[in-house]
Amino acid sequence: NFNIGKYKAVICNGKINLPDGEVFIAPELESVNGTITYNADVLYQDITFSNIKLDFKDGKVIKAESGSTTKDLNRILDTDAGARYVGEFAFGTNPKIDRIVKNIIYDEKMLGSVHLAFQLAIMVMSLGFIGIWYKFIKRKMEVDKYFLMMN
Repeated sequence: NFNIGKYKAVICNGKINLPDGEVFIAPELESVNGTITYNADVLYQDITFSNIKLDFKDGKVIKAESGSTTKDLNRILDTDAGARYVGEFAFGTNPKIDRIVKNIIYDEKMLGSVHLAFQLAIMVMSLGFIGIWYKFIKRKMEVDKYFLMMN
């Protein structure tokens, strides 16, 4: 769970970023709590991350797992002071993108997907150097055992 406070959602509908198709919002920096797991592979720094699980407390990733690449995932999350904080929560809305291709520009826009991006809140709030920008993709979203979205 997280709070959005004064932030407003942004609809990306092909006027700035192509391919486009997402709706995103920045959560309040220290408001993210809970666990999220990902069922889509993500390629970052030439490493494929699978079965990612992130535990959050007060906005920060306190535990990160990804099977055999857990050490690499934590190395990336330790890049700088802001790397363990969520800067964006988004839904993919592009109906022409129907599968994961391990290219974040496409994968994050896939209809029915949900993703978290790290670092944007730090960038917007000017709290420090941005060493990384990465996203994790989820192909379906379930809350209390009910599917909100599924692709």
